[in-house]
Amino acid sequence: MAEAASDSSRSTAGGPKSAPALFNRPDADVILSSSDNTNFRVYRQILTLASPFFETMFSLPQSTTSYSSPPPIIPVEEDARTLEDLLRICYPVRDPQLQIHVLTDWQHISNVTHAALKYDMVQAVDFMKAKLTAGVESSPLPVFCVACKHGFEGVAHAVASKLVAQNAPLSIGDLRGVYVSQLEDIPTGCYYRLMHASNTYSVDHLEFCRQRDAKQDLKAQQESDVVYRVPDAATDNLGQHTLRSVDAVCFSVSQETFAVFQSQDPTALGADDDTEQSCRSDSTILSLPEDSRTLELLLQLETQDMNDHATVASCLRASAKYSTKRAHPALAKRWLELSVESPLRSYLIASAYGLKDEAIEAARRLLSWTSQDLRRAYDPVMEDVSAGHYFRLLQYHDKCAAAADGAVRKSWARAFVGDVPRHCPGGLCSRTLTNATASRWADTCLARFKALRDRPRKAVSDDAILIGELCIQVGSCSSCVECVSHIDIVRLLAAFTEANEEVITAVCTL
Repeated sequence: MAEAASDSSRSTAGGPKSAPALFNRPDADVILSSSDNTNFRVYRQILTLASPFFETMFSLPQSTTSYSSPPPIIPVEEDARTLEDLLRICYPVRDPQLQIHVLTDWQHISNVTHAALKYDMVQAVDFMKAKLTAGVESSPLPVFCVACKHGFEGVAHAVASKLVAQNAPLSIGDLRGVYVSQLEDIPTGCYYRLMHASNTYSVDHLEFCRQRDAKQDLKAQQESDVVYRVPDAATDNLGQHTLRSVDAVCFSVSQETFAVFQSQDPTALGADDDTEQSCRSDSTILSLPEDSRTLELLLQLETQDMNDHATVASCLRASAKYSTKRAHPALAKRWLELSVESPLRSYLIASAYGLKDEAIEAARRLLSWTSQDLRRAYDPVMEDVSAGHYFRLLQYHDKCAAAADGAVRKSWARAFVGDVPRHCPGGLCSRTLTNATASRWADTCLARFKALRDRPRKAVSDDAILIGELCIQVGSCSSCVECVSHIDIVRLLAAFTEANEEVITAVCTL
């Protein structure tokens, strides 16, 4: 936040750098000091007219200074380039020479836009919206990302409308494999809605930007606000079940949580007789070797719902970071259960929390989904997680699907183990097949495998319907039925599943 400072603030050995001549006039009455130590000498009146933020700041009581006193210095968070371009938009000059290149420098555009919004500079905000709109046709995806990051719904709609228009040079389908770094700055939900905009006749009813304050949601999920921290064990605030850290901080927990920790170290119960006597007679204390900070993180298990992916992920990360082994098995077991139930949510949350192994495992589970099902699936957590993670998941899934589809015939050929014939021994199937040496059941099997081209993991070993269908095909030919058994079909499907798994495992992970 901007605030007044002394002349020595942010000064280096060589002193602060001077801004361009427009912002280095000796009659200026205030100095804005950028984060990279460049002083911009500007006028209060201009800032007051351009920004209600500065208007409020300058209206506050100021310390009295003499006419010869140097102008007050206000440190700001923006770097010199961002600050200069922001001020040029607001200054009464004919043609601001902005250092903005719409087609290439998107991070700078985003920085200026953020600063304009931060200081409530309406003129600058409108200017940046116009700059973004000018790039809709040439760079739709970066414009969309910057617009969604800063809540410019109108600009986001302009991008979507351009992409779904008839005879548009670019369509939404053309952008599906395109990565831009700005995807890391917006929620997956924004990107998801853009990718599905082509399914509607009009985008007017869609809201592309953030549905809620995702950062606050994640922060709220990661922070515990119900755990009771008692710095002195000799107090009446202790509950019936209390965990005592090695640095003498007590935590009141539920009986279930108490039992989890007790099961890891039963000998810790009642370790300190003095502590037992100093507490209420109906309380039970379990002394643990962990410090209070570690327990406070892990005890989110107590204050949060164990069905919440974010909570379990946060505790897993804390458990790994602090090398605590007590809660980790229970957390890992619960995470596995959640990952099986909701692999997409598990992948997104694990990626957001930096749990690489858990994210990869969830992504592998999603290989059992078709590409279409994966792209259609929506989860509310998409409003909390970076679109970059989602993009990498889609790319990984597509690569695995392509590799598996390309290796179908090879995997199918490898599946014929032993003396199971691929062709009809008596040639009786030739009447209904174009290939006289084939067999009905083998052709049906290959056709079913090819039909799974949109599903990377072709786990057919337990497919009872397919097994039944192939058995019927075998039984319809008096020649095939003599040399192909039900067991042979089950083994063939298991061998194909194994070969398919080898193919998708060879694909580089996220």
